[in-house]
Amino acid sequence: MANTTGRKFGGRQKGTANKRTKEFMDLYDVYAEQHGDPMLTLFQIQGDKEIEPSLRLRAAADLLPYRYPKRKAVELAIEDNQSVKHLPMEEATRRIEELLGPAGASEKGRVNAE
Repeated sequence: MANTTGRKFGGRQKGTANKRTKEFMDLYDVYAEQHGDPMLTLFQIQGDKEIEPSLRLRAAADLLPYRYPKRKAVELAIEDNQSVKHLPMEEATRRIEELLGPAGASEKGRVNAE
């Protein structure tokens, strides 16, 4: 008999690692116990001023996704009868200031400074 309730029965609980992920994490733990945690090694390389800058940069780049995940692209759809208007900087700044209202008055110097 088919499940018509819309609720899921059986299978893994949400958040439970699948078999491959579990095996990988177990291998990672064994490696880290024997050789040190690779993530800590990257941190040490990145922070050591005596190591070649290109290697330090590579270590920092490898660590970035753990702190700042990649963003997904956002698709912009414009209908055929619409067009994109390019505004001069002064006009764009004036419109932004109008939208911000009194709360944006303190930010005025920052917008014009850039």
